Amino acid sequence: MKECKNDVSKHKLPDDQSFDLILSFDCVHDMADPQSVIDSIYKSLNVDGTWFVSDLKVADSFAENLKNPLAKYFYACSLVCCLPSACVGENCAKLGTLGFGPSTAKAMITKAGFRRFKMLDIDNPFNLYYEARP
Repeated sequence: MKECKNDVSKHKLPDDQSFDLILSFDCVHDMADPQSVIDSIYKSLNVDGTWFVSDLKVADSFAENLKNPLAKYFYACSLVCCLPSACVGENCAKLGTLGFGPSTAKAMITKAGFRRFKMLDIDNPFNLYYEARP
């Protein structure tokens, strides 16, 4: 099996603050190095820009996740799809399906430099929604 290299240098976002809006849907938890992507998103947004984040509706703890009727489905997807894609290369985050809960999302997003973070009140059984602004 050929090793997959994490060389995304050809596909980086520009760091010139040229974007007003960036959208991401159910993908941060699948990334091998989500922090570097979040950092790039921050550098790409202008000072009035917004990053709209949609990711799976998970809790911050295993016990809380078990209360979700979709937990079995989410954990199955994590083992079959999300963790394998997030474990490419060395030093990967390994968030999997249930690793990007609200506390982790806020911590990673604010670490990138975003000063405004809020969870949006959108009722959806599958997803949580966040707004991040520089």
